[in-house]
Amino acid sequence: MTKYQRLYDELRQFVEKDKVREYDVDFFSKKRQSKKSMNIFLNKYFDIETIKYQLTGSISYLILSDIINTSSIEDKLRIKEINKSRDIARHYDRDFLFKDSQYLK
Repeated sequence: MTKYQRLYDELRQFVEKDKVREYDVDFFSKKRQSKKSMNIFLNKYFDIETIKYQLTGSISYLILSDIINTSSIEDKLRIKEINKSRDIARHYDRDFLFKDSQYLK
């Protein structure tokens, strides 16, 4: 049993009764789970901040915290790259292609 299957099994009890079948189908529709796909999957069915306190003392809590930490690090890196791109000058603002401004008239 993989760590994501273990997390799936323990979290299945917290799914609303009318969404259990959809929860199962969504999980098994992917051949192999990753941290990113599990984060999207869990956010679809749970409020992770409330669920993580109900899993205290189990191995699933460690798996869930690893998924949360990884996703938050990736989000910070994405924001950092976006902020870097804001500082890059647009091509329209640059005049390095022309030796002097006589060609712009």
